[in-house]
Amino acid sequence: MGCCSLGCARRVESIMRIFAVAAALSIAMAGTPAAGTSPPDLPANLRRLAATAAGLPPEFQADTLLQIVESRGGLDAAVKKDLVERAFGAGQQARVEYPQVAVHRINPDSRQAFLAGALSLKLDRLSLETRAVRMMMAADASAARQMFTGIQKPIVAPGSCADALIPQLDDYYDTAAPVILHGFTAEEISRQEPTALLMRILSGVAAPYEIAPAARLILSVNLTSVQFEAALNALTLRLESIAPEDRSFGETAAAVQDAVAALAVHAGSGPSRIVLARAYRKYLTANYGKSKCSDMAGGRIGGDASISPVDWFNESELRSGLPAIEVKEITAAAGSAGGSPMHLDGFWTTPDSEKILSAARELRTAPNGMSWSAEQRTSSEWNQKLQDFLSQVGQWKQSGDESELDFFNEKAIVYQSLVDVCPAGDARKRLIAAFVDFLGGSDAAARNPVDWFWHAQNLYRRLGQAGDGDAANLMAAYKGSGNLILAVYAELYGR
Repeated sequence: MGCCSLGCARRVESIMRIFAVAAALSIAMAGTPAAGTSPPDLPANLRRLAATAAGLPPEFQADTLLQIVESRGGLDAAVKKDLVERAFGAGQQARVEYPQVAVHRINPDSRQAFLAGALSLKLDRLSLETRAVRMMMAADASAARQMFTGIQKPIVAPGSCADALIPQLDDYYDTAAPVILHGFTAEEISRQEPTALLMRILSGVAAPYEIAPAARLILSVNLTSVQFEAALNALTLRLESIAPEDRSFGETAAAVQDAVAALAVHAGSGPSRIVLARAYRKYLTANYGKSKCSDMAGGRIGGDASISPVDWFNESELRSGLPAIEVKEITAAAGSAGGSPMHLDGFWTTPDSEKILSAARELRTAPNGMSWSAEQRTSSEWNQKLQDFLSQVGQWKQSGDESELDFFNEKAIVYQSLVDVCPAGDARKRLIAAFVDFLGGSDAAARNPVDWFWHAQNLYRRLGQAGDGDAANLMAAYKGSGNLILAVYAELYGR
């Protein structure tokens, strides 16, 4: 892989630093393990990898340690426990607190869409903590329970119509289920401690996106009829008191409806079913009776139970003797303003970025409006266009009208789209090398490491789907990049 002399010098220095750290820690770990290091019976290659991971940002350190446990069968339980405990501690230092998902209809070429992509890697604090707890269950269920109770469930500020992403706290509730089922001794079970933990969790349900996972939790922990009644009453109390917020309410309406239906089936004809019906009715009228976000489509009563929660409730057996929801109950007060539209920060909005985007399209589409054929993309004409474009990209500078992260995302998109259209061979290998040089030289690795790493992962996934061997070439380039994060992950994927 070619590079300028300064870039090569920095790369060599970085690689030497990687191996120096790994070697020093490996030697230290060869004898009696120091506090915070893994036991000596961890295989030497994995011990070196775990030691090298200590130099990564906390979210990557945690993920690396967990991947070692996940990918290596036959590890001693004490070794697993040590690695998972270290991962849990590192995960608690992750910069992003919890995952979020993009709402429907989001523009894919926007800062928010790419943030959602980065968050899908689950390198946030909550995802890493709960992942560690689930893995600890196999080694020490009691320790897993202690870890889970040490998790601080995120306190999320109320959402607004401007939000393009909504929190996703499902992992917290889904991880609670095995802890409640298997994390207590017989004596603790006799003291109703699992049920007490369940009730504490349910008392914290505070937003629409928590209702469905909380319902799944209730249905998955084998409660007695008395315990189920108590748990369902606790959830319905929260259902009645959640403050209306149209964005997350609308995005989760179908999931909440399904959850309510499942709870109703389990409740049978008991008194808790009526309590659930009243709470869900109040939840619908409270939310639909407020002003809607201006970009939220769809009527509140449409005469179709398959698309309207209100129609579903009115026609369902759950309603029983309760009055049907009427239009006047879900009509916002006269004069109340609708919520603001979703806020998105779009890409390709500066003159320079628009020129780059236009030139990139010319590498996909011939002058006649048709896509370049595979044969045409091997021609000297197309390859000259590619070289001219790469020169243009090399001269492309950040505009004062866009953030550093937006500029990085746009440039990463360009490189990956070129790799997509470039036929396998020397030209694509040069593009892969240019992309890896770009990643390694970007300040985004230090400032926004998860966003930065999403592009590294995304190209690897896309090349893997192509199945032509360039995914392995990309991993080799990552391994020799001089970037510690890329080198560690190349080692992980290469085992």
